[in-house]
Amino acid sequence: MRTPLLAATCLLLAECGSGGGEVVSVQTAAAPAATAVASPAPTVLTKAEAAQRYLQIVGPYNAALSKLTVISRKHRKDPSTAKVPAEYRQQAMAVGSAARAFMSALMSTPWPADVKPTAEKIVDEVSPEVTRYGVLAQAKTWADVEAEFAAGQLSNSGAQKIRVQLGLPPAK
Repeated sequence: MRTPLLAATCLLLAECGSGGGEVVSVQTAAAPAATAVASPAPTVLTKAEAAQRYLQIVGPYNAALSKLTVISRKHRKDPSTAKVPAEYRQQAMAVGSAARAFMSALMSTPWPADVKPTAEKIVDEVSPEVTRYGVLAQAKTWADVEAEFAAGQLSNSGAQKIRVQLGLPPAK
């Protein structure tokens, strides 16, 4: 698009500088229309490939959760600490981000046909976690944290089922 405009500008300037006083008509060729190139459909993963992919995409989410648990245990040991430390709130935000990335990867992976519905179920189960960890990232006191967890245990039955489907050991 810029090349025809640049060429037209150069021709116009060249004619203006020649002193000939001639009027020059410059026509630019239309840029070729972009053609849509169909991308090939992703190849469905084998069970072994799907198992490895699942472990790759769940790993960062599980690591973020584990780190939050460690931070929680470290700070809750001291009963005089009523306030939630910034470290906990920051990690809660990181868990929410990891959950979003996990859900995105679950949806974009070409799972075997029998595993795809389970991956979609996991997305449905993890989605409330994003909201939960957003709330926890704003928690001021441990009572706020406890209230959020008291609101209900979220399901992870999809995560257990996909592990069975993929021949992986149960999550710890």
